[in-house]
Amino acid sequence: MQKRPIRVLLIEDSPEYARFIKKLLVRAEAEQIEVQVAHKISSALGWLESAPPDVIVLDLTLSDSTGLEAFDQINIVARRIAIVVMSGIDDEDLALEAVHRGAQDYLVKRDVGARLLIRTLRYAIERKRAQEEIRALNSELERRVAERTQELTDVNEALAKANAELHKLDQMKSAFIDVTSHELRTPVLAIRGMSHVLRRRIADDDVDMVQALNAAVRGARRLEGIVARTLEVARAGEFVRRVEKRPVLARELIEDVVTTVTPITKLRDHSLVTDVSDEIEAVPAARDLIRDVLLNLVMNAIKFTPNGGHIEVGVRQVDGFAVFSVTDNGTGISEADKPHIFEEFFTTMDASHHSTGRYGFLKRGIGLGLAIVKHFVTLHGGHVEMESELGEGSTFRFSLPMNNCLGGGENAARVVLPEDELLHLPDKDDD
Repeated sequence: MQKRPIRVLLIEDSPEYARFIKKLLVRAEAEQIEVQVAHKISSALGWLESAPPDVIVLDLTLSDSTGLEAFDQINIVARRIAIVVMSGIDDEDLALEAVHRGAQDYLVKRDVGARLLIRTLRYAIERKRAQEEIRALNSELERRVAERTQELTDVNEALAKANAELHKLDQMKSAFIDVTSHELRTPVLAIRGMSHVLRRRIADDDVDMVQALNAAVRGARRLEGIVARTLEVARAGEFVRRVEKRPVLARELIEDVVTTVTPITKLRDHSLVTDVSDEIEAVPAARDLIRDVLLNLVMNAIKFTPNGGHIEVGVRQVDGFAVFSVTDNGTGISEADKPHIFEEFFTTMDASHHSTGRYGFLKRGIGLGLAIVKHFVTLHGGHVEMESELGEGSTFRFSLPMNNCLGGGENAARVVLPEDELLHLPDKDDD
């Protein structure tokens, strides 16, 4: 395939020197070169518009423009065309300044020969092409950076707007929690208080009235429990304060929980045993929270273990963790329920078993107990796990790190502190 000739625009006001340069270029053996000669800047500008060349050879001393003025006039119109300037022996510094302003090279007229001229033009064309490619790449890069910057700006603005909306909603949630806490608890407490007043004024032999009041008290207690549990989860992002881990005696903690539930296990004829390893003594924890965790797990075991069943509560040390466990031989958990067991408000869909009763067999709450268990254990840097077989029973374990027994500073956790107990002992007239 034949190469396209190199197009040269020679701007030279001396006809003799222009013929000399044109003769050198036309006779070049290695290149096909077409030369167009312009004796003035004005005529050169016309050629640039009608037939742009590959390279311009510019004499800096012309009749209608001289020096850098001549270069600037051409360079403004031909910014993407290679320019080689020619100077006499006395204005070489001027030629160097033109190179600094964008010319690709310069030639001293007295030194121009065919080989030097051809090589200079060829290199000038290639350098200019490379510069244009770099310029185009830079321009594209700047365009992409500008687009990406605008995208990030838009995203940041959207995030800021969303954050402001979330903050507003959070404030509304806080206000709702405050109002709900007061508005729901106040009438419940009034119902309980007035029921007790009425109970003292009713004769014991008025069986129907006594049963009705006892039912009202039980219902009020259950509603109070629902409100307390629901608001506790809702408050998780607001009502917080620093809680420092302190050494908690594992054996004493388990004995405390066992003592608390013993009246219930006696009513249900459960055997409740403990297994505390001798190698474990103090566990770094917020005692009230971990007591609630253990109490929740034991109460669940009581609820889902038939009368006469067996429950075991224990703790041992494994790989730097205190591992508490609660095991029962109750109903167990189905495979369908296992993935959701620690989710908030998850309960079985069997409505016949749903109740906010405290400890009756198969009596379920509103599905917050195990969610709270997982939340409190996670705040301590621990984890919860469960093993269960339907019809065989369940084992719940939670592990707490033993590497630090003193809290404060980096070891203090921001946790939700309940204002009401999660679980209450039943009165004699509860279900």
